[in-house]
Amino acid sequence: MSEDQETRHENSSIPEYAASRGTRLEGILGRVSDAPLREGNRLALLKNGPDTYDDWLAAIGRAERWVHLDNYIFQNDEIGNRFADALSAKTAEGVSVRVLHDWFGCMDVPRSFWRGLRKAGVEVRAVNPPPRASRSARSGATTES
Repeated sequence: MSEDQETRHENSSIPEYAASRGTRLEGILGRVSDAPLREGNRLALLKNGPDTYDDWLAAIGRAERWVHLDNYIFQNDEIGNRFADALSAKTAEGVSVRVLHDWFGCMDVPRSFWRGLRKAGVEVRAVNPPPRASRSARSGATTES
């Protein structure tokens, strides 16, 4: 779609086909999510993760009520620690912070990294962890048929 086919709305571009369906779309999304749309939000597509980290950190810094961060990979490196510091700082301000990460994507991240976030008040959860062995399997017990 060419730029002249888009409708400008509060510093962001909304394709004409979507802008013309606003009321209908709002009703559909309200029914699907069982929640009204929130006014004043902004959506920006950030391409190429490393080039957007400063934008992510700025958005975290602007948060006033909550931060929900879902990311496949975290690393215990300079960038990962910048994120951990920013998230921890927000909890110190009373902002609710939740982090969702992929278990496999973060296999190499030491537990101390996650413990530090939790100690700061960040709610941390892993997605797709391996299933835990049952107690009977761990104790070597078997079941007979």
